[in-house]
Amino acid sequence: MTCLKCGKQTMAYPCKACGYNLFVSLAPLDTKGLSAAVTYRIGELTIASHPQLVYRCSYNSAAVISSGQAGSILHIPGKVNHLSVTSIGMGAFANNRATEIHIPSTVTSIGEKSFSHCSGLKILKIPHGVNYIYDYAFEHCASLEYISIPDSIVHIGKGAFFGCRKIKSMRIPNTAANFHDGKVMFQNCESLTTVSLPESSHRIPENAFYGCKSLVSITIPESVDSIDAGAFSQCKGLRRFDFPKKVTSIGANAFGGCSSLTRIILPENVRYIGSFAFRGCSELTSVTVLGNETKIEREMFGLCRKLTLRVYKKSKAHAYAKANGIPFVII
Repeated sequence: MTCLKCGKQTMAYPCKACGYNLFVSLAPLDTKGLSAAVTYRIGELTIASHPQLVYRCSYNSAAVISSGQAGSILHIPGKVNHLSVTSIGMGAFANNRATEIHIPSTVTSIGEKSFSHCSGLKILKIPHGVNYIYDYAFEHCASLEYISIPDSIVHIGKGAFFGCRKIKSMRIPNTAANFHDGKVMFQNCESLTTVSLPESSHRIPENAFYGCKSLVSITIPESVDSIDAGAFSQCKGLRRFDFPKKVTSIGANAFGGCSSLTRIILPENVRYIGSFAFRGCSELTSVTVLGNETKIEREMFGLCRKLTLRVYKKSKAHAYAKANGIPFVII
């Protein structure tokens, strides 16, 4: 085995090279009132209690890597003896049935799928000090109604809240500089009505809000210059969308099926609009295209039977309207 302190190979306890003995040095665990029967393994320890937690220990920290089925409330201890619990590992609490899970302030990262399919989880407060939330960390937490994101967050992975159908509001702090990488971050969050995005965002990522059918309006930071494919597709409650002036690109199917959207103004900087971008926006009556060079791909306004385009004469949008038999007025 490898000594957790000096890193040298040893076959004895304590380590022949430095004298470190993981097993002797561990004291009773702080489990906030839970029983703490402990068994030891090489490189990790198991809390054989209710609920069961498995830790992977290094020389100066510990990570939760697995959990048993808990009662309604689960407290993750901040320390395993002298070792601070600094991370929650990949899938550590996947499919756990607890309704509340309390994360200690020592934790700095929440791993991929760490709380995936926690179907009973209703409330979760992420403590200040957590910097990283990795991919699909809270996917399909079907009962989750509230989650707080601290200002210490710098990274939120793709699909982090995918399928959290009961979350109603969300604030992503300005410190989360990588929001633009968060594909499918809120996909199928059907109850989401309000969301606050980081002011530094320069892109709304692919399928970020796909299927958020309760989303009525959203304020997009002025720094945004691109709206990726499917970003707001099937947001059937979306009634208004104000494009930032810097937007240059709108991806394919970006607003497809937004059946409550009635009027939009496309800024003059928009150069590209992908196929089916507004297809199925059945209540869309007016689209103003302020750019002369805006390139429009096929079926952009498919099934928008109430639509009239407002365009500049001899612009690309003007040509598109004539070629596709879409009613238009010259502005």
